[in-house]
Amino acid sequence: MMKNKSITPGFLLLAFLLYLAASTCAGVQGTDDGSGAASGSRETSVSATSVTLSERIAAAQAAAATSSSCQAISIGTDGDNGFYWEIGDENGIVVDPQSGLSASGSVNPPGDGSTNYTRTTSMPIASASKWIYGSYVAETQAVFQNGAWRIPDADVPFLNFTSGYDNMNDACSATATGLSDPTVGDCLNQPGTLKGTTNGTRITSDGGHFFYNSGHMEVFQGGGDASIANVMNGANDDDATLASKVAAAFGARAVQVNLTYFTPILAGGVVTTPADYAAFLQGMVRSDNPLIMSFLLNPAALDPAAVCTNPFDPACPTAIYSPAEGVESWHYAIAHWIEDDPYNGDGSYSSPGAYGFYPWVDATKQYYGIVARANLINVATSIRASTYYKSVACGQIIRSAFFGDEIFSNGFEL
Repeated sequence: MMKNKSITPGFLLLAFLLYLAASTCAGVQGTDDGSGAASGSRETSVSATSVTLSERIAAAQAAAATSSSCQAISIGTDGDNGFYWEIGDENGIVVDPQSGLSASGSVNPPGDGSTNYTRTTSMPIASASKWIYGSYVAETQAVFQNGAWRIPDADVPFLNFTSGYDNMNDACSATATGLSDPTVGDCLNQPGTLKGTTNGTRITSDGGHFFYNSGHMEVFQGGGDASIANVMNGANDDDATLASKVAAAFGARAVQVNLTYFTPILAGGVVTTPADYAAFLQGMVRSDNPLIMSFLLNPAALDPAAVCTNPFDPACPTAIYSPAEGVESWHYAIAHWIEDDPYNGDGSYSSPGAYGFYPWVDATKQYYGIVARANLINVATSIRASTYYKSVACGQIIRSAFFGDEIFSNGFEL
């Protein structure tokens, strides 16, 4: 699975047992039968071996506490002051009833007696907001055709970031705008990244090219393009209205999520807790009446909305900018990443945020996970050193340990 992310010797034996188990299991990826559940799943395969659930949880706990990737975000400097993590399924956090072990925990910097992040810590989640918005759009706009859920063609470029609306400067808060209660429309009217433009300006030459930017979603919600002018009708939405609309859409499917917006930016303005985000992820992985987004999580080869994203990859001439460019050759689909890098991808779906909030759903759509923190002060010197990517690296190693995915065969540094 992931390469060049180190695991310490503290759980070598357990990791080896997990690797042996994983290497003997067939069909771990599974296939979706249309109900939101997966057949031939990891859970079925792993449980048929001698590796117990308690061992899998213990491996994840060890990775969170001792792997160098996770220690890198709990060193107590440059804002990396620990994190909360969990792995769950449709019933909530995975717990082994026999041992009482739970696939969750808070990790603090060495010598720090306080707990900086817990399941109920409220924090800004930056780009993890994108998955929430995309799921809100799916609940309100997706159509069921020919036996499958799909997003209307006109909407797709605004949700897979190929619309050309990539000129947005994210400074749209009340403080930044000088407005007491700014709306989506107000954000679109603020100065854009190019001199003499606004956030709602389309860069024509960028149309059809992947460019990770908040403008796509902002224009879509505000109706700032003729092709989608009357779809969302959200130009007058302020922070409170956005939160109410999203919560209502999820609530209609019995998914209760508490969230607020600190700025009316659909792609990055949400404040919530790990527990509430977990409820959202549970809504995608449950077998009964899942969120429609569950049916939009598919491998890139099966997803017509999926686009390549790495402009440094010769195989991806249509990409202009990605926050993981040069590091990961993932695909992007409807408001989520597909972690399918040909070198180290495992096919999981995710939506990492700039402040270090990393949510994911595994390729079988049976499990979800979170690494939760909010580092607001780190100034990255590279993508690998960014708060965004450091949380991804930690979350990937925890996930790998839990599933026992080829821990040695792909060159982990021990």
